Amino acid sequence: MIKDQVLLLLDSYDKIAFLSGNNCDYRNIMKAVFHYKNVIINFRPYALCRGND
Repeated sequence: MIKDQVLLLLDSYDKIAFLSGNNCDYRNIMKAVFHYKNVIINFRPYALCRGND
């Protein structure tokens, strides 16, 4: 199956993570991404924690 032979690299997730709450298109894309077997997501964990500013 082709999905088993594809590696998806998603860089800078922290720059778009805020879209997940109110963007239906974004959520649909992320759901589709995880139908693939091989996914690597890169993000800076400290950038996702905005409550400590």
